[in-house]
Amino acid sequence: NNDRIYAIADFLTSRRADFADPSDPNSATTVELAQLLGQELRQLGDYLNDPDLQRCVGEMAANSDLSDLQPRRAGGTRLAC
Repeated sequence: NNDRIYAIADFLTSRRADFADPSDPNSATTVELAQLLGQELRQLGDYLNDPDLQRCVGEMAANSDLSDLQPRRAGGTRLAC
């Protein structure tokens, strides 16, 4: 469930002006960055909501055990979906 990600995204975009300091000459950039971050978070939420990704994560979790959480060499992976 991506409700938390969407809530943070909505907060950032709807309150973007609150992040600006009127005495800062770069405050417009700060507002733009808050807007952009909110949009990017919303896209991340959409990506994580993908049914195929959810299926893959579920399969990996069901087929994993604690030893799968051990550190691996650089570049080592167990992904297989």
